[in-house]
Amino acid sequence: MARRDRNITEGAHIKRNTHGTSNELSFSVLDAAKNTADATDPVQREDPFWAENREEVTRRKKRRRQRRLRTQLAGGALVVALGALAGWAIYAGLQVSHEMQAELGRAIGLIQEADGAVLPFDEVVVKAMTEPAPILAEEDLPKAYEEAAAQLDAAAPQLDSARAIVEGVQPDLRSARDLEASNELLRSLNARRNMMASGREALDAASDTIQAYRHVGQGWDQLLAADALARDAAALASLAGEGNMRASLAKTEEALAAFSQAKGEFTVAQSLAPEVDLAPYVDYAALRLEAQQAARASGYAFLGSDVEGAVQQNNLYNSLDSEAANLMRDLGHDPAALVEARFNEQRATLFESYRQARGQASDADAFLNDYVGALGG
Repeated sequence: MARRDRNITEGAHIKRNTHGTSNELSFSVLDAAKNTADATDPVQREDPFWAENREEVTRRKKRRRQRRLRTQLAGGALVVALGALAGWAIYAGLQVSHEMQAELGRAIGLIQEADGAVLPFDEVVVKAMTEPAPILAEEDLPKAYEEAAAQLDAAAPQLDSARAIVEGVQPDLRSARDLEASNELLRSLNARRNMMASGREALDAASDTIQAYRHVGQGWDQLLAADALARDAAALASLAGEGNMRASLAKTEEALAAFSQAKGEFTVAQSLAPEVDLAPYVDYAALRLEAQQAARASGYAFLGSDVEGAVQQNNLYNSLDSEAANLMRDLGHDPAALVEARFNEQRATLFESYRQARGQASDADAFLNDYVGALGG
């Protein structure tokens, strides 16, 4: 029993890394929306990009009047009429262009509103992609995911409205640059939708594994506590006297509760991370639980002066305890390390779709950022 105790005590330290890595991923316009309130940001400034530059409009009107005047002087009445019609067509085209740009700007505004939910969700996903399992368990990734995901439902209608606007104006766009901007808007919208879907899927799996990590840690802590209680019970049982035996039985009851709790935690962890073989730890806790039940029966037999029963149960205790010790020696790994290794392996591919969608959103937003800046310049 003493040798088994040393093995558990020496091998049961779960060293948690308390230093997380910083999130250095950038998200272009998305990150700009959450990181700055700079008035020069074309997406956030008070004057939308589609507001007309009055000086520019005045200058263009003056040039048109001058061209019409030169045409009238050179060509007579018929040419005057044609010149006036051409001037109106140019003016009308500029007005349509501004209106279409205004609609594209409205779509961008809706995306920005939706990002009020998309960005917090993105922060949770990026953290799951970069932080070590101990940090994610400590900061409760599953809860953070649940809170961020709850907001995504509100973002969906805004993204749908933005798509309807873009698709509605595309047939009327005159400028190649405006048409390209509309395509990039659709690309940005598609990317956000893919981020939401792939992020949910990845975080569902990651959250299960992190929960498994937490349960394994709690199970291991309970195992250590139970082992200490079992050793105290054995020490008291080795002393003479009814009082010591009753004290031993009290410790045994505490050990039974702790071993039962440990077994339950390992069982839950196994269900959350079926790819990790935690069955030996469940079996170990079960053997220690049976051993303590035998120890309890031996103690009560002793108090009842049933010497034969006490010896029989004590022998069963020794057999079960020895079997448990052999099982633990064969394991050679702390269960939290097994779950963490699985998590690291899992997320190498788990977030690939999200990374791709995020990159597409970043590229599209970079173009739109330039587009908006050029219109406002």
